[in-house]
Amino acid sequence: MAHFESNTTYTGRFITDADAVLKVRVIKRTDKTVTYIHPHTGDEHRARIQHGDDGEFFFPLGRYSMAPVIRADRVAS
Repeated sequence: MAHFESNTTYTGRFITDADAVLKVRVIKRTDKTVTYIHPHTGDEHRARIQHGDDGEFFFPLGRYSMAPVIRADRVAS
């Protein structure tokens, strides 16, 4: 199962536009939360880590019906 690591950049995509790639850099993590750089504003934000079958994930822009998801197994290259 994949876990988030500090100082690592992860990618996600929007459901409505698969060509729009969202890059989020995790700067710190605890057992329950990640602190990350917001992709649009550049500010530090915190989000609760969710757990799924494939590993950890979180919602960097809030949780809504078509919200992009950042998964721990999608490390930016």
